[in-house]
Amino acid sequence: MSIEHIEQLARDYSVRRGTLIELVNELENEKARIMRKYLAPIRKAVAAARDAESRLMMAVERNAHLFVRPRTLVLHGIKVGWQKGKGGIQWDDEEGVVSRIEKLYAGDQAMLDQLLIVRKKPRKEGLESLDVATLKKLGCTVVESGDQVVVRATDGEVDKLVAALLKDADEDALA
Repeated sequence: MSIEHIEQLARDYSVRRGTLIELVNELENEKARIMRKYLAPIRKAVAAARDAESRLMMAVERNAHLFVRPRTLVLHGIKVGWQKGKGGIQWDDEEGVVSRIEKLYAGDQAMLDQLLIVRKKPRKEGLESLDVATLKKLGCTVVESGDQVVVRATDGEVDKLVAALLKDADEDALA
């Protein structure tokens, strides 16, 4: 094999990469054109859907008596009604919660291990076992876990697709 043969192979590779680059650029340009065409109408449709969702949620909230048994209905592909909330624990001052956990459970290493992550971040799983009074001492807020309004489309894939499209569009705008 000679250097001329290697040079020919390098030229062939370069040409084929050039073709690949052109195709990828065409694809990106077409994608950008399609995004420009559909992005504004999609944003308007998202705003209209959010407004309709908000009005539906208020109607369900104001008419809880309609959702005693059954507590939820599926109407036109939309689940509406009431469901038990998942609840949760929140805090604003992570360092403060860590500090108070360390102070409250200073001699109890097992409890510290249960409530704190090694990098000293409050551990929700452990904190969920504590009573409300103790959580308040630690600087945590207990989020209500009672009944909550539910309005959810049964075809959630569209929502995921729209969210991904808008996220990509926003990232492209920032680039």
